[in-house]
Amino acid sequence: MDHLLPLVFLHSLGFSQKALSRIFENNENYGDFYDGLNHQSLQRLGLKEEKIQTILEKKQKLHTTKITEYTEKLAVQIVTIKDPQYPELLRQTPVRPYFLYIRGTLPAHTNLISIVGSRKSTPYSRTTLGMIIPELVRAGYGIVS
Repeated sequence: MDHLLPLVFLHSLGFSQKALSRIFENNENYGDFYDGLNHQSLQRLGLKEEKIQTILEKKQKLHTTKITEYTEKLAVQIVTIKDPQYPELLRQTPVRPYFLYIRGTLPAHTNLISIVGSRKSTPYSRTTLGMIIPELVRAGYGIVS
């Protein structure tokens, strides 16, 4: 997992899943790419000056140690599209994430449900989901978000 953490760092800097997919289409050296991020490397990606400055400023302030500790504490796994664990049905979708954050185990079956919500959830939605999600898990569904 340590070699995949730079993907999390890049995502934290504002690189979209689509951009990461394009950048790492033929290269999986995430650490070297992250470490080598500078004005010239970002220009070669075709980024606009404003985006370059934002990324470089965020990189200076990024607490990679905290991110690493947090992912370890939560036992988060990172699975890229090139990993055999990546869900096959998701791999076949036209717009798919380059990598997934996984907590727990990724079920091999297709009984999956995705829960999409607001960043500012209401007490009602939290209570309702708190009742529904455990029942779905007990019934054998995997929860993806």
